[in-house]
Amino acid sequence: MTRVNVMLTGDGKVRLDNGELVISPIDAEYRLESAIALKQRIVKMLPQIELTNLLIEVDRWIHFSEHFYHDDGSVSRNKEFLLYLYASILSQRCNLGLTENGLGNSIPVYLFDSFI
Repeated sequence: MTRVNVMLTGDGKVRLDNGELVISPIDAEYRLESAIALKQRIVKMLPQIELTNLLIEVDRWIHFSEHFYHDDGSVSRNKEFLLYLYASILSQRCNLGLTENGLGNSIPVYLFDSFI
């Protein structure tokens, strides 16, 4: 504990200030110009796709949506089930709620509670 107290005194990156722990932002690492240019070239080569389209395409490949069941074992009869399921998965992944994603009025709440 003595070593920690010594490290926390003064104006270092980590210090105690009026009894509160203060951690200063760290400095960014230096990057070579060639590394920055390479990153920009690679980013330009990558396709710009929507996350929703990727989710749908992966489901077409591996059919993961077939493994979602209602918690009582029933199968959804809703024609738009997949649309709701994809929206629910993305909302959960992006840490969005029903209202933040703008879909709160169109996605049944039971999908969030019963299928995911």
